[in-house]
Amino acid sequence: MTAMINELSAYLYDGKTAERKAVTLKLTVPGYIVIQELGALARYRLEDVSVSDRLGSQPARVELPGGGCLEVPAAEDFYTAFAALSGRTQWLHAFESRWALVLLALLLTLSMAWVTYLWGIPAAVRVVAFSLPRDVDQMIGAEGLQLLDQYMFAPSQLDAGRRQSLTELFATVEATVGAGNGYQLEFRSSENMGANAVALPAGIIIMTDELVELSENDEELAAVLAHEIGHVRNRHALRALLQNSVVAGLIILLTGDASSAGSIAAGIPTLLARADYSRKFEADADLVAREFLLVQQIPLQRFADILLRIDDEAGTRQESAGLLSTHPAAAERALNFK
Repeated sequence: MTAMINELSAYLYDGKTAERKAVTLKLTVPGYIVIQELGALARYRLEDVSVSDRLGSQPARVELPGGGCLEVPAAEDFYTAFAALSGRTQWLHAFESRWALVLLALLLTLSMAWVTYLWGIPAAVRVVAFSLPRDVDQMIGAEGLQLLDQYMFAPSQLDAGRRQSLTELFATVEATVGAGNGYQLEFRSSENMGANAVALPAGIIIMTDELVELSENDEELAAVLAHEIGHVRNRHALRALLQNSVVAGLIILLTGDASSAGSIAAGIPTLLARADYSRKFEADADLVAREFLLVQQIPLQRFADILLRIDDEAGTRQESAGLLSTHPAAAERALNFK
């Protein structure tokens, strides 16, 4: 004999009109749902119906074969009986009703997001940066230089003789620590950036007139150029840009389509203005400057001197224009070259 349990009031929708009908709902052993309307009965197996997840005090919703559905206001009683008969638990409600689990899940999610941000993304970006085709590197570097010329740089005012001597100096630096990469030295003037040098993807290194004027000798300039070559060797500019353009970088890597390189290059002016090179990147580039000075038997103090002078000059500009130095913690870094 089939036993009846949990007689509940419900509303029946036929799935064809918006009209609802008041019905009586019964759950039976060994596993049926019985709907009674004005003496008429309809019976469905529990495995043939779909029950909505339990959400707070919301009415239970039961999808019936054929497109109809039931709405059960007494959701608590219905879900209890349904779980007992069908063996199906409402996992969402169980999770929702245990705030400790919710809080733990939230903390775990936030922790995973933080770990991914600190280590996962940088590690993935490094792999991508060293895997991108050379032509993508060149496109990003060339487009980045065009943007910098438009927004940050003016033509160099150095005379031809001085540019030639600095080009020869750069050739010596490249031969010493260039590691076989192709490099291109560019001269520009920049009131906004002031005394500085920057490295772009594809080995484009830009030296400002203001840096040349600030230096006391060419050995200081050579040390700065070696430092910038260190950024190129480690693909720091590309890695910093990719961290802000992860999706574009993955598209290029997976498809070989360089059309997304423009969106990456567009971040170069912001990268330089916001000083987005990390201390780790600067430390890695400093090691290349140290390597050059040791090989050429130039006093390490040369780099410390120009580094501190650049930092002092940048501090003056920060007070007047609100700009950031692209070489953070200069005093701390200079100690490594004493």
